[in-house]
Amino acid sequence: MRRKILYLLCSILVFTNIAFTYAVEADHWVTDELVEFKNFFTTYSKILTKEEAEIIKDSVFDEGKLDEAIATYNWAILVKTTLELDTQKNPQLMDMYIYNLAKGNTITREAAVGGLVKLLTLEYLDGSIGWEEAKATEVLVDLKEISDMQLSLVQMAYIEGLLDSRTITQFRPREELTNAEAVSMLNRVIKKYRHPEGINNNREDLRSNQDHWGFHHIKSYVNTVELTTEELDLIDRMAESYESLNDPISLKNWNALLLTTLGFDINDEVATGYTLGLSDDGCIRRGEAVAGMVKLLHIKNFVIGRDASQEELAKTSKALKDYNEAFDKSKLSIAYVEGLIQGYGDGTFRPNQYLTNGEAFVILNTLANKFLIK
Repeated sequence: MRRKILYLLCSILVFTNIAFTYAVEADHWVTDELVEFKNFFTTYSKILTKEEAEIIKDSVFDEGKLDEAIATYNWAILVKTTLELDTQKNPQLMDMYIYNLAKGNTITREAAVGGLVKLLTLEYLDGSIGWEEAKATEVLVDLKEISDMQLSLVQMAYIEGLLDSRTITQFRPREELTNAEAVSMLNRVIKKYRHPEGINNNREDLRSNQDHWGFHHIKSYVNTVELTTEELDLIDRMAESYESLNDPISLKNWNALLLTTLGFDINDEVATGYTLGLSDDGCIRRGEAVAGMVKLLHIKNFVIGRDASQEELAKTSKALKDYNEAFDKSKLSIAYVEGLIQGYGDGTFRPNQYLTNGEAFVILNTLANKFLIK
């Protein structure tokens, strides 16, 4: 049962001097998450002092204060509890990733998220993101307002589905983090990393396909390319869950969607030579997919047919540490210089890794927006 906040609105009829009182029920957007988080907090509050537990109860969980800026000290208590940090053994963690990032008694949203992600990299995250993933965060309209120091960390939080549930297309990096936003984010951390099975075995799957970093590219893609009902059904199956978007794309599906996007018949013998003809194991590796894609772009005159210049090769080899492992270094360089692909956050492209459904949709959407929209 969702908890309700009762508001009393009084309307006075001037001419009759009669006052009417209306009862209006309104839900706060974080209500459900607050209930879940309280359940967790009650279970783990034993690691807190009695004073800390009372502060959180009175200052953060108070429904009348949910939209107030969270105090830096209270944010530190919540993070410490959520991640079960041993602050006596490692006292510098709170200073490095919370207090030194705060502005006095409050903390901005970008600083809070950045510090939280840094702490998560100590155990749960590898600390790098790929170009396709970074590209997906462009749905945030104020992405450019995020400081260079926190940008990749906020992007990682978005990709991992850790931003508060109210954040859809606007992050508001410089605004102060509120109690409600803090609860929402940390509740997501708990459900994803600490207790994916749910507190008291009451599981709710946080990561739907809409939480995936590639989902917004799928929406853009289907609104840009003319697709048949069968092709739309195929996309629905490929994107039916968060997990399916991380699965390797089948060679057959890559062939169908890439050729459709570029205006080929999916049975064109020449075109399929650059999709189906590049792999014999049912999937396709990233390097092979890019090489075939560039060749098809040459055929359609979307990109001038050529071998990469020495300047282009040098630029790509400098940007991608595993450039020499590429299936076709020239085609990879052309794709990189044309802005069709980039590398992961660690400076690699991983050409021998299978292309996933999510990555494929980012590439397909990039092609559609670059070459099909006039």
